[in-house]
Amino acid sequence: MRIALFTSTSVAHALRRAARIELERLLELMESGSLDVAAVHRMRRSTKRLAAMIDLTRAGGGPGWKRARTALRTVRRVLSPVRDLDVMMETLDALSEADPAAVLPGTRAHLRRRVALQRRRTADALRKDAALAALIPGVRRIVADTRHWRLDGSGIDALVPGLMRAHRRCRQALVQAQRTGSADAFHRWRRRLNALRLQLSLIRRSDLPRGTGASALIKGARQLGDANNLAVLAEYVSSEGATLLPALDCARLSTTAERRSRVLRRAAVGTAGRLCSMTTASWVRTLTRA
Repeated sequence: MRIALFTSTSVAHALRRAARIELERLLELMESGSLDVAAVHRMRRSTKRLAAMIDLTRAGGGPGWKRARTALRTVRRVLSPVRDLDVMMETLDALSEADPAAVLPGTRAHLRRRVALQRRRTADALRKDAALAALIPGVRRIVADTRHWRLDGSGIDALVPGLMRAHRRCRQALVQAQRTGSADAFHRWRRRLNALRLQLSLIRRSDLPRGTGASALIKGARQLGDANNLAVLAEYVSSEGATLLPALDCARLSTTAERRSRVLRRAAVGTAGRLCSMTTASWVRTLTRA
């Protein structure tokens, strides 16, 4: 659900309603107990959308906003080991198709079996511990907390403080990524890009002025996500694969994955770097202009 900025309904009311709808979806998935690929992905995506909403209302979110953020972060953390293995298989398949010479069929099949086994064991342990079910009451509490969410102003002005915080963090993360060049720093920048992208995605497209850079955020975050996934795959192959696969196969795969990861990081700077290099005040003017 997207928020319409220019209607008789207040932005705060629309945001609270959108949050409750998203929370209902998340709770339905959590209560189902499903840990298949699609369910895990949707649950994590819901927690990120909800975190974006909470950040928009941070100043007027009442006493429960920190508690809500912690509850959602815990859900993501519990699901992360399963989701990470799903993404690793997807990344391996994508790399195999993009560069068949880098991933021999036998290597791909062996790694897939290994990762799939780890995935089953991880999901089984999660079910046995009922770790996800134990978090349901905390998520339910957020539904009640939404009634305290407040925003000052109307239209886009009501969202500007939260959007400014998100953009400022993007700028800081980009500076750090360019200064260090490390995969971890670029991954942090990706998280900041995603947070800003998710906040903008809550607004009805027709209500967003041109020049906000929404498309650059989407593309840049995707490039950085792929870069991180390739870096994680390279690290996995170098450590886990070393005991299972011929050294030449490991070296070929990990080297290719790492090289492609670096290329994607550079591409992301070209895609979203200009947006993040703008002063926050300049970027906000593109949002608030008539």
